[in-house]
Order: sequence, then C-alpha cells, then structure tokens
Amino acid sequence: MIVSPRTFRHSRVRNEEDRPGYPRPEAEQSDRSDAYTMMTPQGIDKRSFSLGMIFAFAEIVAAGVKPLALSPPLKHEEYTAIKADSDTIVNDWRLHSYVEHDFLQTDLFPEDALRDIVVILYYRNPAVLEAYLQLKETQRVLVSENRYGPDARRSLARRFGELLGYSDEALNERLGTADGPFSTARLSLPE
Repeated sequence: MIVSPRTFRHSRVRNEEDRPGYPRPEAEQSDRSDAYTMMTPQGIDKRSFSLGMIFAFAEIVAAGVKPLALSPPLKHEEYTAIKADSDTIVNDWRLHSYVEHDFLQTDLFPEDALRDIVVILYYRNPAVLEAYLQLKETQRVLVSENRYGPDARRSLARRFGELLGYSDEALNERLGTADGPFSTARLSLPE
C-alpha cells in the first residue's frame, strides 16, 4: 500500500496476481546471491521493502537532505512490477526520476551487486541528473583513452558520492581509506 505524503491516500491492497515479477514472500528465493537480497530482512517481501526504501529516500531528497538518491538494485522484472508505485511516490513528493539500465560503476559499490540490474535515480533539481550523466561521460572518455587508473577511479567515485550527499567520513569509508559502517567490505558479497 502506498501512502501519499500529502493526502495519506491509500491505494488498494494488491494480491500476488497484481504483482507480476514478484513471487509470494514465502517462495521468494533469489537465483543469485546479491547484496540487496542479503539486506532484505527475513519475513518482508522484497517488493514492499523496495518501495519502503524508495519512499524514505524520496522524502529525504524532497527535504533537501540529499541531492540524489538511488532505489535498491532491481532485476528488470522487479522494476517493471514497481514502476507505477515508484512513479506515484515521485509525483507525490514532486520529484523527478531517471531509470538507469547502465548504472555508473565506481568504487562506491561492489560491481558484482550491480550487474544486469536497474537502478532508479531520484532527484529534485534537474541539474543533479545532468551532473550524474556528465560523470558517466567522463568515465567513458577516461576508459576509452586508457586513463581510468586508480587516481581517476577514486576521484570519480568521490564526485559521485558527493552527488549522493555522502559525508567525507562516509566517502573515506566507502573508498577504503577508513573503516566503519559504510566500508565497501561490509557491502561485499560472500565468496
């Protein structure tokens, strides 16, 4: 059920037949071990968890706390199943979204968690999307010119993290220069 932030309007409760691409919670088993599946608490279906995360991040972006927020990584069929509800959340919070099928790969997130997925970007200011797309273009050029070495990787990842509103401390943890709750080691997949 989606609750509008302005009107507390309730949408109808959906049953499994209305949720294509999403198995019943008791039958939900991932065909791969990914970081997002590992994060989903036991007993909560992935669809509800995804929409809860999207709603929370939309509120944070709408409040100006973060310039850019990301949906959880979604398989294509999962994205299709939540698209309408995600659009409702975006409209209710008066935000914009961009569906990314080729997510920017940086040292901020484990690469193996981002293969063959969809990530929805949520933002209030269109300049934020422009900045994200410029980072992708910068990376493409650096790779094509064989100049995407460790320093360029770290710089691009830091710029992306700033766009996501990460603090210097969180960025240092994610980029391996400090240890803490945002360390990518904590986000890595088991071997």
